Order: sequence, then C-alpha cells, then structure tokens
Amino acid sequence: WTSGLVRATASNHWVIGPEKTASGRAILANDPHLEGNRLPSVWQEVVLEWGDQWRVCATMPGMPFAAVARGNELAWGVTYAGIDGIDSWIEDCRDGSYRRTENGADTWKRFTARRETIKRRKNTDVEITFYENDHGVLDGDPNVAGLYLCSRWASGHGAGARTLDASRRMLRETRVPSAMDVIGQVESGWNWVLADSAGNIGYQMSGLVPRRRPGVRGAVPLPGWLAENDWQGFVDVRQLPRELNPARGFIATANEDRNDLGEVSPITIAMGSERADRIAELLGARDDWDVASVQAMQMDVYSTQAERFMAVLEPLLPHTDAADLLRSWDRCYALGSVAAATFEQLYRALIQEVLGSVCGHEVVRHILEETVVTAMLYANIDRILLNPTSVWYGDQGRDRVVARVAGQVLNEPPGIARGERSVVMKHLLFDGRVPEWFGFDYGPIDVRGSRATIHQGQIFTNNGRKTTFMPSYRMVTDFAHANAFTCLLGGPSDRRFSRWYTTGIDDFLEGRFKLLQSAVRKT
Repeated sequence: WTSGLVRATASNHWVIGPEKTASGRAILANDPHLEGNRLPSVWQEVVLEWGDQWRVCATMPGMPFAAVARGNELAWGVTYAGIDGIDSWIEDCRDGSYRRTENGADTWKRFTARRETIKRRKNTDVEITFYENDHGVLDGDPNVAGLYLCSRWASGHGAGARTLDASRRMLRETRVPSAMDVIGQVESGWNWVLADSAGNIGYQMSGLVPRRRPGVRGAVPLPGWLAENDWQGFVDVRQLPRELNPARGFIATANEDRNDLGEVSPITIAMGSERADRIAELLGARDDWDVASVQAMQMDVYSTQAERFMAVLEPLLPHTDAADLLRSWDRCYALGSVAAATFEQLYRALIQEVLGSVCGHEVVRHILEETVVTAMLYANIDRILLNPTSVWYGDQGRDRVVARVAGQVLNEPPGIARGERSVVMKHLLFDGRVPEWFGFDYGPIDVRGSRATIHQGQIFTNNGRKTTFMPSYRMVTDFAHANAFTCLLGGPSDRRFSRWYTTGIDDFLEGRFKLLQSAVRKT
C-alpha cells in the first residue's frame, strides 16, 4: 500500500518581478516533479470562493493545504527543500534502560514502551513493542544489552497543528512579506516562492529544523548518553533561508543548496544546481517575460551537466560514428535524441568503471539500477568524475580512464533502444496487475529531459519498480490577469470509467495549457 504514496523528490519554481516582465506585473511559475508514471494524477485542482475572494489551487486528495495557488492578490508555489531533519543517536542499553552521563556520573533511565497490535487476516495477531525516549524510536530491544540506534524526525514533533493553522491563514494573506512568515510555519521541509499584486516577490523555506550543538550537521549518529548531543529546540522561521525582492528581479529554486540565504544551514546534502543555474541564466537574459515564454521555458531540455562533461570528453573521444555524433550534439535531451542516449550510455559506463573499481561493480550496478542515488545525488558523483586528480581514478588518472571507457562504449554504431525513454503510466494501487484492456493504465508515454534539465526526465528502477522523476503539474500566472494557466499529467477524475480519467495527458506532454479561473475575478 505504501507504493501508492507520493515521493517528495524534485521540482522547479520561480517568480519574476515586474521590472522583468512584459506586463509590468509579477509572474509565478511552478512545476512539481514527482513520479509521473502513476494514475490517477496525484494532483487535484480546486477553485475556492468566499465573498469576493478566490483561489485557484493544486492540492492532493486528503491534504488540507493548497500547495500551488493563485488568488486575488497572492500566489505561491512549492519545491522540496531537502532539510536534514532526521538524526540518530547511539544508545547504550541494558535491562530496558538507556545510559545518560551527567557531571561525570552515569545514570540509567527507562524507555517508554509502546505496544502495537497488528491484526492479520487468516493469521494470529502480532504484537510489537516500540521503545522510545527523547531521541526517538529505538531500533532494537533494550532488554538485550548493547548499542542501538535511536532515530527522530523533527517534523514528527507535535500533531501538525502549526501546518493546519498556516494553511488556514494563507487563505487570508494578501502580501508577500507577511505571507512568508505564515507559510514558514509549515512543519515539513519545503521551498516556497511567492508573488503578489503589488509586485513583491519572495522566497521562504519552511520546516522544523533542530538546533544542534555548534559544529554538528546531523550527518552521523552521536553518543546518546551525552546531553550536549541533544536537540536544543527548533530554529525560528526568520532564521531559515529566505529572500525578499532581490535586486536581480527574480527568484528561482530547483532543489539546490539554499543554505546561503539563512542564518542556519538546514540542508546537509543537496541535489545538483544545474536546473537552478539554467533557470537563472535564462531569466537573467531578458526583461520581457510573459506567460507564453515562461511556459516554453518549463519545457527546456538543454543540459548544463552535459555541457560540462563534453568539455572534458570531447578531446578524449575516439574517431567513430558514435563519437562524431556526440561532438555535434546540441546538449539537448529532446524526444528521440540518439546523441543524448549515447551520452547517457557513456556517463553510466564511467560511473560503473570509476566507482566500481573501488566499491565493487555489483554494488555500483545495484546503485545505478535499484536506488535513487544517481537520480538525486548525481552532483556528488560528477565531482568525482570531472576531477582530473581524483583518487578514484587511481594511478591511471582521469583522461586515460575516460579515453579507454569512451573507446569501448563508442565503438558500436549509435542508436537508441526501443522503449528506453518511455514508460507506462500505471494505476498507483494495481501497478500493472490488471489486464491492459481494463484501461487502468495509460501509455507508454515518451519522457523528454534528464536529471539536469529544467524539464526533468529521469527513468529508473527503485525497489524493483520502474519509476520516474518528471513534471507532474504546471502552473504559470501573471498578475496582469486574474487567472492561471495550468496543465495536469492525468485527468481531473480518479475514476477509471470517467471520461476525465486521462484527458490532460496529451496536452501535458506537449506543453499545452488550459485556463483556470474563478467566477469571482476581482483583483
């Protein structure tokens, strides 16, 4: 059943100030990237109206919050922040207790025991006991002496009341500066960009960020018996990364490191900055942005990652047809691009060779084929591959290894395997187990883009299931007009036999938008 849950992975959003738009009003754009190969759509579009107020929103069924919204005077969008809000402590346990050292003396404290009964159909019930303390839930039985990990998620603190209150208050907010303080109260880790009818643009990170002792980032477990390693409450919203009306005239985020904008550093390991860099490059290049040009930008498939790699690879490539194709490649991951597929083959082979020689080729094969490591943390791998003096290359050095691998990979005629860049959109519960003719699934659909393009397009296997990171929803709104342009990867109905089950898919894949607006359209 957990396979039906949405994975918070990646997204783009940006806001453009009035000085850089054709209309002289602020523009907001958002395209959340989730598992696109699922049906029904994870997003639900709603229109809220009360008095002369309105909001056109995208939310998720069961979630009492408008994640992406445009109203009379305020709009906002969301991306995943990647806050490090989970820590583990090493607990020294015996006789159902854990050790604490205070003033040089050891004391032993009892865990709180919580018993849960799992009722099983056609089987006896199973009772499980969980042991908890201020560091979270213990991974083990403290009645058996030993060292165990105890883990806690910051956003699990409390009952979600702050988030619900922020959701309610956001429906009344009209200006970016005050709305930043409100939306920052959301207890889980997100990046929010905001724009308003007065021309303000802003960025605010939300989430419960633990206060750790100086010098600790939360990357490794610490001894739980030392009080100095305890969390010291949570960081104030105004200390989180935030920005208001920057001189450059725009704000863009794409899951990259945003720590420089705050008084604290909530992100321990960030995704690569290529998508954010590309967005910033395009936004900075012109001052006449409008809805149509922003919509086109959301479909951009130029890869600055490929550009950096090709600067290194090009002089080391052999003289073959496949290598010549790479040399002439425009670095775009367009649909059906043989050159892009050839680059991906070489990129994968380099990872397998360089990391596999140290970690073991089977380990790296598993990382490539069965995990999200190369999908989300590719920038860390790229730093190894592009570094000419990296110890990972051993005595041979980067250029000799790259030339050898390129000679092996590019010796065959260029081509793209059938179905390599396509996926079937499967029902999130049945997951392809229902016969095709029932119509619960759709496709296959072709996926454009890569891990490092604005239009992200990643296809990989995770826990044995083929999945994707790709845009799942798009919104663009210009405050010159009281509406928003949207497109939905799926349809507005979750019912297989509704005519609206898949009506938005073709338009979404081609980048065609519909007009979404309220009957009450005062600004």
